[in-house]
Amino acid sequence: MKCPKCNSDNPDRSHFCADCGTKLILPDESLITKTVIPQKHLNSAAEGNIFAGKYKIIEDLGKGGMGVVYKAEDVKLRRTVALKFLPPDLTRNTLAKERFIQEAQAASALDHNNICTIHEIDETDEGQLFIVMAFYEGETLKKKIESGLLEIEKVVDIALQVAQGLAKAHEHGIVHRDIKPANIMLTKDGVAKIVDFGLAKLAGQSQLTKTATTMGTIAYMSPEQSRGEKVDQRTDIWAFGVILYEMITGQLPFKGEYEQAVIHSILNEEPEPIRNIREDVPIELQKIVELSLKKDVEKRPQQVHDLVDALSSLHKKIESGRLYMSKAELARQKTRKKYMFATLTILTLSLVAVVLFLWQQTHARRTEAILARLRPAAEARHFDDVFEIMLSSGLKLQDLADEKLLKQISGSLFLQSVPPRVQITLARIRGKTDLSLGKPMNIGRTPLKGYPLVAGEYQITLTLENMNPLKSLFYMKPDDSLHIDRTLVEKSKELAGMVIINKGILQNGVEVPAFLMDSHETTNVEFFIFVSFGGYREKKFWADSISINSLSSSWEQAMRSFVDKTGIPGPRLWSGGKYPDDKKDHPVVGISWYEAMAYARWAEKDLPTWDQWWLAALGETGSIFPWGNDVKTSLLRANFGLKGTQPLESYPLGVSPFGCYDMAGNVREWLRDSKSSVQLRAVVGGSWADSSYMFEPSHAEFFNPDFASEYIGFRCVKAISSDQNK
Repeated sequence: MKCPKCNSDNPDRSHFCADCGTKLILPDESLITKTVIPQKHLNSAAEGNIFAGKYKIIEDLGKGGMGVVYKAEDVKLRRTVALKFLPPDLTRNTLAKERFIQEAQAASALDHNNICTIHEIDETDEGQLFIVMAFYEGETLKKKIESGLLEIEKVVDIALQVAQGLAKAHEHGIVHRDIKPANIMLTKDGVAKIVDFGLAKLAGQSQLTKTATTMGTIAYMSPEQSRGEKVDQRTDIWAFGVILYEMITGQLPFKGEYEQAVIHSILNEEPEPIRNIREDVPIELQKIVELSLKKDVEKRPQQVHDLVDALSSLHKKIESGRLYMSKAELARQKTRKKYMFATLTILTLSLVAVVLFLWQQTHARRTEAILARLRPAAEARHFDDVFEIMLSSGLKLQDLADEKLLKQISGSLFLQSVPPRVQITLARIRGKTDLSLGKPMNIGRTPLKGYPLVAGEYQITLTLENMNPLKSLFYMKPDDSLHIDRTLVEKSKELAGMVIINKGILQNGVEVPAFLMDSHETTNVEFFIFVSFGGYREKKFWADSISINSLSSSWEQAMRSFVDKTGIPGPRLWSGGKYPDDKKDHPVVGISWYEAMAYARWAEKDLPTWDQWWLAALGETGSIFPWGNDVKTSLLRANFGLKGTQPLESYPLGVSPFGCYDMAGNVREWLRDSKSSVQLRAVVGGSWADSSYMFEPSHAEFFNPDFASEYIGFRCVKAISSDQNK
């Protein structure tokens, strides 16, 4: 499309010329129109009237390009709400209206403290769309900025809240597209609320181009938005940067007396550095603004989570008073610079040089003293001692210039996750004979690339909102690069407590597709729910053919065998249809293979195969135990101590590479398939009554499927889609 003013070529869907900023009239775009609110609805929404049978109008809160808003009382629920009537121009397109309703509902369902709550979306009898929102006492950020320059601490506080709200929306694939101060409410309690999710997209699909509304939005449009290109969450990041600039300086970064001039500035000019306008701005805050306003979308932060992390760090520094000088100190510094004599300058510089020299000498001696302690520990490969020396001295691996020493004591961790942006927490496992878990260390979010770690064993915890947490172990070797890929499972009733076992190849060459597995053995309380829901009364959960004492049996006959000590259907060691009071979170035992399979079917799961179980237990490591090859600490990592069964997750330092607890010890576990020609069923993993060597595959045992023992329990697996296996 050619610009009518400068004849420059522009993409077909551009709204403004990239060279001169002139407005381009699209083939399907009419001339500027005016928003009209139908008089019929205005009359019915007069003060004191009851609208839609339950909303009593209190007062008119204002009109704008996106409609008219009233304060009202929900007389049925006795709460104050805000009613917004959308202009008919926005909702003539039925498909666009439906998409808006879906997006607004999705945004409301996020249930985040920094996102406005939507109670209802409906239509009048005339087909006009209206939204019922939570009413907040306060003012818009627009009015707050207009009332005067904000303190830096307040700027960072508001920005952090807005970023957290956007991050929540972006996690669920929702892009706002019209972030601006007028769409951010500040409550009297200081809470920022983002409003009008989805309205910008709806307006963009209509013919509404009212001048005042356009000018109010254009100043916050990203370059790609003004060119009519496809937008994503990075457009919200640009608008966030504009808002941040405006909060700090009290002015917009891209200005003009008419919209073409503003667009031209957005596309071609760089904003004035904020520290040129306001000197007390922290350099960290200026950097956040500069990165957010990169015209090249690939050079901006790619996720709002990056801004949340940066602003959180900045907020903590401001609260601690460690960030920047006060205004009074800045003024005194200016005075000293202005009136300082040359001799005083020389004296000061000389003093600084002396102090710096003395500090360097002291620092060098201190560092050398630390290195003198590190080198013998490194030579002896006492990595726990190395870790303690560095922890107590405050010395970091990044501070070491001795490459040889670095290779002796450390390696690099690379960590990828699905989904990304997962929080990573590490805790060092100390000791060789008496294990202990060190203080947790928050080291950032995935993806992690080349993070330096002192050699040794660590417990890693991966967490993300609405995902099952994942814990596992790894050993960092000196001068090594360790690559870990993990997938988290979304929290749900069906997948509670499950972890994903990535596809892998066993030591025997068998390739096993990815699958889900329970992170712990099925407990008494979980099995009790199965019993209570009629597990022993529903034939559909049970195997088609059942043998008791190697003789074919009907299902009815079999149920008379699968009873507890008092003759009630249930595990052999229960009594009166109930597990022992102190065994609620212990693995269920005294059940046959048939009962384990029935539970799995009821839970819409399955028992693991031989290959699945061993992949979950050992991964592709080829190690002896889930935690590695350390035999000496096996009694500290697994329940092989003749103590009877223990509650789930009692041995966190024996967790498998994928986050499964008690794969070794506690109870042996039934497998689905048979490794015997006479259809005996396998049990693996060793139990509380065994020695640790019983964990090994060669010591698996085989029993008739009706056999039950106090040493045998089970856990379940679940298939995943072919897409997840890629």
